[in-house]
Amino acid sequence: MEAIIERHFVKNDEILPATSFVSEIFNEGYSLYEVLKVISGVPLFMEEHINRLVASAARTNHELIQSPAKIKTHINDLIHACQTDTGNIKFVVNYPHETDKKADFYAFFIPYHYPSAADYSNGVVTITHNAERTNPHAKVINRAFTSKIKQIIEQHNAFEALLLDNNGFVTEGSRSNIFMVQENTVITAPLQNVLPGITRGCVIDLCEKLGLTVIERKIHLDELTHMEALFLTGTSPNVLPINKVDHLKFDSAAHPAVQKIMQAYDNLIQTYINNYLGK
Repeated sequence: MEAIIERHFVKNDEILPATSFVSEIFNEGYSLYEVLKVISGVPLFMEEHINRLVASAARTNHELIQSPAKIKTHINDLIHACQTDTGNIKFVVNYPHETDKKADFYAFFIPYHYPSAADYSNGVVTITHNAERTNPHAKVINRAFTSKIKQIIEQHNAFEALLLDNNGFVTEGSRSNIFMVQENTVITAPLQNVLPGITRGCVIDLCEKLGLTVIERKIHLDELTHMEALFLTGTSPNVLPINKVDHLKFDSAAHPAVQKIMQAYDNLIQTYINNYLGK
């Protein structure tokens, strides 16, 4: 079941009361989606999220019923209608029949959980889980996968599950990307094996500006013992240090490179907000 918060949602070209939202609609057909963060009433990196939705549609041979410009308008209209300064917006293109070109566009605020100040200061606990996405480059609603991973994470009292492919290589988190630091080099899985995260792309650009070498390569689980620090990136967590992977412990939050990246990303967000608001 899809959860919705706030007073309104968007369906196609209409802003409707939340009381008329039917969450079961996404149980039918095929759905592409994105989730973006709103801070100070500003939809962060909205253009990048919309572009990724366009790419997901192309990769799965689906047509979008809304233009990028119209999607942008709908998101801004939703923020204005709900008068909400902070939160996460999920926008979905639902095809009731996968082979049919007919589709409906939805946008709505969803429940969110952001890491605490202690999580950023100390790092978070993660576990590993053997699982591979069928098409990692497309954001497709997969309720069975999401439900299973959520249950596993809760059972282990962890923040995130790091996915391993059939050969034991770490690919990404269930809802995030992962980076590792070794001798001032930042390492992450190859783009073709993971979801092209918006925050991931920003972090790679920032690393280069900070003078940190970035390498994209496969990372085997056995290599983690040689890593100095690990961190997650994503829409909700931003840049979040990891202090534990299964039984391996890391002091990632204290690593100078991780601290620089975290600060640079926070500055990037503030610059984006200022530019959006015309400050």
